[in-house]
Amino acid sequence: MKIRLNCWEHFNCKEAECPVYGQESKRCWLEPGTRCNGEVQPLFADKVGRCLVCEIFRQTMDDTLVRETIDNLQTQPHSRIFESEGLGHEPTKGFFEVFEMLARLSKGDTTVRIATVSGSKLFNTMKLLLNNLAENMQEIIGNSHEMAIGLCEHYETLNRISVGDFTARSPEDSTNELVAKLGALINKEVDALTNALAQAKKAEGVRQSQLNFLQTLIDTIPSPIFYKDTAGRYLGCNKAYETYVGLSQDELVGKTAHGLWLRELADRYQQQDRELFESPGMQAYEDFIVYHDGTLRDVVFNKATFQENDGSVGGLVGVILDITERKLAEDALVFRNILLSTQQESSIDGILVVDEYANILSCNRRFVEIMGIPPQLLEMKDDRLALDFVAGRVVNPEHFLEKVRYLYAHQHETCRDEIALLDGTTLDRYSAPLHGPDGRYYGRLWTFRDITERKAAEKEIKDAYQQMLNIVEFLPDATFAVDMDKRVIAWNRAMERMTGVAKAEILGKGDYEYALPFYGVRRPILIDLLGKDNYDLTPHYSYVQKEDNTLFTQVVLPPLNNRAARFVSSTASPLFDNQGNQVGSIQSIRDLTENKRIEEEKTRLEVQLKHAGMIQSVMVQLGHDLKTPLTPLFTLLPIIGEQISDPKLKRMVDICCVNAHQINELTDKTLNFATLSSMLSSDKRQDIGLAGAVKELLTANFGEISCEYDIAPDIVVRTEPDQLNELLTNLISNAVRFSPVQGIVRITAEETATDVTIAIRDSGIGLAPEHAERIFDEFFKVDESRHEPATPGLGLSICKRIVQNHQGRIWAESPGKGKGTTIYFTLPRNTV
Repeated sequence: MKIRLNCWEHFNCKEAECPVYGQESKRCWLEPGTRCNGEVQPLFADKVGRCLVCEIFRQTMDDTLVRETIDNLQTQPHSRIFESEGLGHEPTKGFFEVFEMLARLSKGDTTVRIATVSGSKLFNTMKLLLNNLAENMQEIIGNSHEMAIGLCEHYETLNRISVGDFTARSPEDSTNELVAKLGALINKEVDALTNALAQAKKAEGVRQSQLNFLQTLIDTIPSPIFYKDTAGRYLGCNKAYETYVGLSQDELVGKTAHGLWLRELADRYQQQDRELFESPGMQAYEDFIVYHDGTLRDVVFNKATFQENDGSVGGLVGVILDITERKLAEDALVFRNILLSTQQESSIDGILVVDEYANILSCNRRFVEIMGIPPQLLEMKDDRLALDFVAGRVVNPEHFLEKVRYLYAHQHETCRDEIALLDGTTLDRYSAPLHGPDGRYYGRLWTFRDITERKAAEKEIKDAYQQMLNIVEFLPDATFAVDMDKRVIAWNRAMERMTGVAKAEILGKGDYEYALPFYGVRRPILIDLLGKDNYDLTPHYSYVQKEDNTLFTQVVLPPLNNRAARFVSSTASPLFDNQGNQVGSIQSIRDLTENKRIEEEKTRLEVQLKHAGMIQSVMVQLGHDLKTPLTPLFTLLPIIGEQISDPKLKRMVDICCVNAHQINELTDKTLNFATLSSMLSSDKRQDIGLAGAVKELLTANFGEISCEYDIAPDIVVRTEPDQLNELLTNLISNAVRFSPVQGIVRITAEETATDVTIAIRDSGIGLAPEHAERIFDEFFKVDESRHEPATPGLGLSICKRIVQNHQGRIWAESPGKGKGTTIYFTLPRNTV
């Protein structure tokens, strides 16, 4: 064993801590806080002395030689020490050295040594023993020093571990084998403890993660979930349960049912929990709960106990399933079943329901009555037996059975047909498959209705209807009929000619479809007013005459689909069957346009003829009277203008010349207008290509106005060339005059069977609705503030007279002011 000699020699640092042991943060084992110098060496010796009596030190000291030497020194008689020969003064000196050494040893100075060179063998042996004793004592003190320091270090390590510092470790490099092993053992145990704590901490983290996951999982479940201990105290819940009780989980934990609910309800909940704890396992029962807001819900409680690690019951977990909607659905289902059963039994139809295997599930009383099937046969629930019985009653049993087998084989098809029985009965049969929401086939429904009487009535009605159609078809007036749903059931030939709508296009249609050919819109007409005593007729007709159930009116139909306005008379009346029930309505329409036109034309011509004669004589006389004083003006005014040098007077003369010419032009137009008052004789008319005539007129310069035409080259009108030229010239000039800069004038033409309709469109100032008819009156001007002497207001009147002389029509249309005007007129076409 290595002994540290003179360790106090290292203590002369004058520091509070030993620099040698300070490297390992260990305090001096002598006296903490003392300065280690020569003055404390006695203290060191005293410490060594204390070590000699220390129990720990004595347990580690095992030097038999030292003990025996000390014992020998204490027990040998002094006489034997001096028995050698020739000692002289050696005994005195030898004893002195021995006692000196023993004295120093007694004070703890184990470093003392004495020389063994002596003339006495005895003293040499004694000195050698003392030196050995001193060495052994020094080694023992060194060991005790190492043990004391090591124990202090181990104590410090254990103290740090006791306060939770698991990084502390004891040194294992002590020269004292026991101290070193003790340090290794402490470190091993600390390592094991540290690993155990790390594993426990890791396990706790995993457990906490699992708990967090489980809590998140149950929070996502919409049903309320809770768990309690065996005392009925809440341990936790999910979000849905928080909503139920109106408390957070932190507020809920630790409470019991009596802390949440009324006593009666809490007692019932507690009793159920107690029964589960007495018989651990699963528990399920229906009950009701009251939400914190007072809402009452029907629920099913599903609860189960859970165990502790020792196998004892630790508490329960409960899930609340809301079955309120299910209960309502069950009640509704019961009601529907009762309702369906009642409907089935009260139905006028025979009803049969079979499953997917063609077994009879149910049938009503009416089915038994219609089919006459014996009750005992139905009790067997075999549809095949019932089919065989029914097949014996039908006219065509093979077809009947074939259709049934086909429908059973094709589970997605429905069918409706008629079955004739041998007794003359006719049945309306309907069959449909029964499929669930998932598409599963559950069977088939059959219904049978006795339609024998209906078929007979339908035949009677059909015969009467056909008879009516035959009559209507050959009526000279345009006639149509509708059923009670206002669907067209008859549309005769005269109606086809009047409307241009074929019978096949309109039969079966409703929703005022029959009004479109007359008005262009869906609206009530006379046939729709039947039976409406207090119906306001003003929006539709200005005059309606009623006689019994029949309505009569006369009305002007608007222009539509290239047809001119028509004046018609119309009569509407209801249709009745043999029992007096109304089955529809009928309306006939007679076109009186031509009659009215002839009558009006006759009257107009008579008035016009009389008026024209008067106007013609007046205008002719006026024309001659005006031209007589104008003639010298045309001659003299230019001469006067040449002889006058004064610019102002010359300007006045020019104005007089211009006005004289305007008066002359007005006179010419007046005379021309007067000459047009008489009809144009047919021998003066010629066939003129309309496109060529228009093209020739459009060669004139119209300034910044563009004139275009779109007229088929084969359109030919029969007219007097000069009048056609004047007509087109006046209308085109008028359109150009009222068009804006960069405006466009378009001329188009369309043929009908007898006429050609010409349209001249401009993009000018447009017309107000009240001016559309008056612009053709003599001397009428839309805007009197724009009076132009050069335009006397006879141009459109002359155009109207020319068109009328050709038995044509002329009219104006305009969307409104600023939106342009279109002048339409008709001329007879070449019919050859």
